[in-house]
Amino acid sequence: PLAATQTDVDGHYQFNGLEPGQYYVRFITTTLPAAHRITPRGQGDDAATDSDADPTTGWVRNEDFLLSGQEHVDLDMGIFPLVSVGGRVWYDLNVNGLRDVDSEENAGIADIAVHLFYAATNQPVPDPLNPTASFVARTDAAGRYLFGNLIPGDYYVFFDPATFPADHLISLPHVGGALLDALNDSDADPNSGRTTTTGFLDGSETSLTLDMGLYSPVAVGGRVWLDANRNGLQEPLGMDGLRDTDDDEPSLGAVTVRIYKEGAPFVAVAETQTDADGSYIFARLPANSYVVEFDRATLPLGHQFTQRDAGADNIDSDADADSGLTAPTGPLTAGQRLLHIDAGIWEPVSVAGQVWYDLNNDGIQSARELLGAANITVALYAADAANAPLYSATTNARGQYAFNDLPPGDYVVDFDSATLPAGYQFTVRNTGGISGYYDSDVDPTNGRSGNTGFLFSGQNRRSIDAGIWLSTAVSGRVWLDQNGNGLQEAGEAGVANVAVTIFAEGSTEPIGTQRTDAAGAYRFANLPPASYYLYFDPATLPAGYEITTPNVTNGVPANTNPDAIDSDVNPSSGYSASTGQLRSGYQYAQLDMGVRTRAGVRIGDVVWRDSNANGRRESDEPGMANVRVELYRASAPTVLVAATQTDEGGNYLFEQLAADNYVVRFDPASFPNGYRLSNPQPGGSQADPQTGRTPATGALAANTQKLDLDAALYKPAELGGAAWIDANGNGLHEAGELALRNVTVELFYSDGRPTGQSVATDEDGSYLFDELVPGAYFVRFALPDGYRFSPTDAEILTRLEDESALLADDVDSDADAAGQTAAVTIASGQRYASLDVGAYIPLQIGAQIWFDANNNGRVDARENGLAGVVVQLTDLQNRLIATATTLLMAHISLKICRRAATPSSCHR
Repeated sequence: PLAATQTDVDGHYQFNGLEPGQYYVRFITTTLPAAHRITPRGQGDDAATDSDADPTTGWVRNEDFLLSGQEHVDLDMGIFPLVSVGGRVWYDLNVNGLRDVDSEENAGIADIAVHLFYAATNQPVPDPLNPTASFVARTDAAGRYLFGNLIPGDYYVFFDPATFPADHLISLPHVGGALLDALNDSDADPNSGRTTTTGFLDGSETSLTLDMGLYSPVAVGGRVWLDANRNGLQEPLGMDGLRDTDDDEPSLGAVTVRIYKEGAPFVAVAETQTDADGSYIFARLPANSYVVEFDRATLPLGHQFTQRDAGADNIDSDADADSGLTAPTGPLTAGQRLLHIDAGIWEPVSVAGQVWYDLNNDGIQSARELLGAANITVALYAADAANAPLYSATTNARGQYAFNDLPPGDYVVDFDSATLPAGYQFTVRNTGGISGYYDSDVDPTNGRSGNTGFLFSGQNRRSIDAGIWLSTAVSGRVWLDQNGNGLQEAGEAGVANVAVTIFAEGSTEPIGTQRTDAAGAYRFANLPPASYYLYFDPATLPAGYEITTPNVTNGVPANTNPDAIDSDVNPSSGYSASTGQLRSGYQYAQLDMGVRTRAGVRIGDVVWRDSNANGRRESDEPGMANVRVELYRASAPTVLVAATQTDEGGNYLFEQLAADNYVVRFDPASFPNGYRLSNPQPGGSQADPQTGRTPATGALAANTQKLDLDAALYKPAELGGAAWIDANGNGLHEAGELALRNVTVELFYSDGRPTGQSVATDEDGSYLFDELVPGAYFVRFALPDGYRFSPTDAEILTRLEDESALLADDVDSDADAAGQTAAVTIASGQRYASLDVGAYIPLQIGAQIWFDANNNGRVDARENGLAGVVVQLTDLQNRLIATATTLLMAHISLKICRRAATPSSCHR
């Protein structure tokens, strides 16, 4: 500098003795009075009165050139004093809007951010050290703040709520009334945090009373959570320890919550909704006692409140299960925070399933097994109380049942086996895994499922199912394939005693073994639905037989299923093919096996004793041994091919024969004495009684057989009896009674046809029909003139004094009043000689009844008879035999006395 000086007490300065030239003046800003600043330069139109110094640097730029003797005495600088704005932030513990001196409220609140604004423009005051930033102060430990060195003006401050202690609010402002400048009131608006303005501050004025009181209001809050197990308690958080999506029991948002003052009209003080973490809070409440309502209508559909007060206040539920209202909080004081008014909710669970027909008994419900079983009783039990059913249901037409609106818990389902359709039982369980959706879940032995596992809120077990099945059966027949064509045909008999074993497909463990019955049939019943195969043991076939060709289709009659008449067994192994999967209740009845002679043609059958000579063999008719049987070719009927004898059972067999047409002859010379052949019958005896030969077999192909060439033998029967004179007419042939000869006897078949045979009784009264074919016959007697037939045993039975006198048929009379006997059946070789007949000549008893005038007991002359008198004839037991009435001459005649024990005992 060229020179330096200081202003005098009046603020004047002057540089003298300067040479002509151009000069600048600089006011050294560091020498300004404290808290002063240079005023803006060039203000107004009067250069003599304005300030010329740069407010920042203090420089005064002079553009004038001073000439000799010239002066420039208006290079001035104005300065002004700075102002200050400040105040204090404190805890308004009693929420009265005043900072109570000498109390805990005198302690300030530190670190509150305070922003300074120009009142005129509402713009923030720039930071003196960083003009691009707002001027912000923070309260110190005493709660004080200060904005110093301010340009005079009108200001206000803004207290930043983000820096307030948690949940604190601004107290009511200006409660001091007229004492607006009082040091102990609050000046900030509770809603905006902005104070009133300072008014214009000039000179060295300050405004250090822009204060703010903060208070912690009453707060009521809590949480709504999903009480998954309905125990009324909030369970631990998820694995990360935070309340979020992995919680055991998650929070529930969007539930409306209202708060009411206790005792006040039931009008909500405030209403809110729970946030995403289920929380809610009513944070600006005055001190009071409150009731909280959780709006049931805003719960998720189907949800309801859990039990209340089940545990500690910080983990239990406080809402009434019906209304959603809590109990009153009790009086809450300023700053008190009650943040555990909670509500647990839960959604009902359900257990459901279906009873279905498991057609293949695999325990899995396939797409084809949609048919359900209706009217099955299903009961639900709590898992820890399995003896007390909670509910019962019946399956619908689709086999479905459901237990809905259940509280969370662990359950067991019981299916009542007594209500299953007749014959059905439960299928295997859990073949789809423990939680399999399409499998059966019940124990086949008792119909009870395992535990559902704990069903938490909203969970459903809709697949507690039960499959049921009806047993299947596999059956068939082993038959004698006589012509070896592999097809069952009429007349081909069954083969007995063949061992048949059944296996499940894929297994070599036998399920059971049977022997075919007399008709060749077998049947495995009560089998579960599955696939099976059979083994027919070749070792149990009759000697010389083998299994016929299977699965023959050639020669099957039209409209006939080949499987119904073919053989189904592998001739090499004896094993059948698989039945395929047998569905529930299916009866597989066509697994058959044919057998044929192992080599050559076979011809044979049986010779039996034909007791009734009907040509058909009955079960009680035995075979006849040692009958010679001869075999001839039909083309050479006199050339013997082979001969054999029947065995003890009457059987015979020709084997290893060439294919041909044959005739069998049964040799009569070998028949037991007196036996002859019965007449042939279809399905019975085939031999001609005259020749002993059977019809020709027809052409028999190789490895075929003809095993129905039978012969029935019978021995002729005899039928006879005797005729006698029944002297006493009692129907019994007694000693001394004479034979009655020359009585004609005719023989009839039992159906009334005459046989054409008749004989006459000989000298001893006997007769006999011999050489009769066994069968049923009766005879008819023709008596000599004057004779009448004695009563049969049936007629005299009621008149015998001693019924033991009714003796055997060989002493009674068997002909009725017409002379005809009842039919009797005589068997082969039987002699029946008891068809007898008794005959007598009727006796006559007569007398006279008269008027014995002189009572001398004699009929005298002129003593007349008495007509119209009834006379009765009785036996010794006074049983009526006959009655008569006297005629005009008083005579009676009684010709009937044969019913008396003896003729001489008739009464006069």
